[in-house]
Amino acid sequence: MKLLDVPFITIRGGIFVWIDLSSYLDADKDEAEIVLWMNIYKQTGVLLTPGLEFKHSKKGLFRMVYTAVSFDYLKVAVERLSAYLGQFKK
Repeated sequence: MKLLDVPFITIRGGIFVWIDLSSYLDADKDEAEIVLWMNIYKQTGVLLTPGLEFKHSKKGLFRMVYTAVSFDYLKVAVERLSAYLGQFKK
């Protein structure tokens, strides 16, 4: 699976994107979101921000800020995240 194959909404500007990883949660709970968040960070080095931090009602949403790094670094982050998520069946 490529992360770029995930549906998205075209926007005119912004500094981050929301990534819906709810299908990778073991349960629809805050704890499951935290476990996934930490596993992603420990396995890939990519630090996302869980939706829990923004009081988002849907579990499994993560924010990726893309303005803080160069395009080359962003490409590596997306490749690492895609490889990590590719290990799991949806």
